[in-house]
Amino acid sequence: MIPFSDFEPLTNAFKNALSKLRIAIAPDGELNRLCDLTLRLARGELSQTERQSADALEDIAGFVTFARKVVRIFSHRDFLELTDHMRMLESGKIKLNAPDTDPNTEGPKLFELLIALSVFPIGSNIKLDDPAGGSQGTNPDVLADVGHQSWAFACKLLYGQRGLTVKRATAKGIDQIERSAAAKGVVVISINNLLDHAAIRGDISKGWASITEPIQLMRDIGCEIGR
Repeated sequence: MIPFSDFEPLTNAFKNALSKLRIAIAPDGELNRLCDLTLRLARGELSQTERQSADALEDIAGFVTFARKVVRIFSHRDFLELTDHMRMLESGKIKLNAPDTDPNTEGPKLFELLIALSVFPIGSNIKLDDPAGGSQGTNPDVLADVGHQSWAFACKLLYGQRGLTVKRATAKGIDQIERSAAAKGVVVISINNLLDHAAIRGDISKGWASITEPIQLMRDIGCEIGR
């Protein structure tokens, strides 16, 4: 949870982090629109139409998710390792809280970036696979030293819920880990594209009585996919 009052300093810190990587935010670009939308929410300047727009609120939530994780590890010694992946954010297509129907777009690489950002607070000597596909998908997506051991993280974004699809994604991730020099590894699978986002969002004009309700709904969907 993050109060709206924190959105403005968060957005400014995010911009500073991008400048450290020499990534410019185009004034007329999508990323700048997301920053502006978030700032206007913090200042109470959104129109009634925007406040009632699921797309606008999801845009802000998607932006804030990335911004918080980026700002949190801004001073990490391996921060520059994120440069190539972070350049994908220039397009502003950073909304992982909505289905992605095309595996050839930024979705899989953004998921890798999200996992890498989560590894940074607990890891060192962090390396990311080339987002341009230099390894042809044979390397784990994230390598890091965690707890005095080398770990590999193979990130898989599912585009179908058939058992064979899940099995193949898992097998490919295991193969990538075993080919690496890491002592341990984990396959991280996202079911984002399989979730019923409309149901989890609910009626935004009414909201949920408690945050536990949509979280439980998401867990139920995940368990059903697992079965």
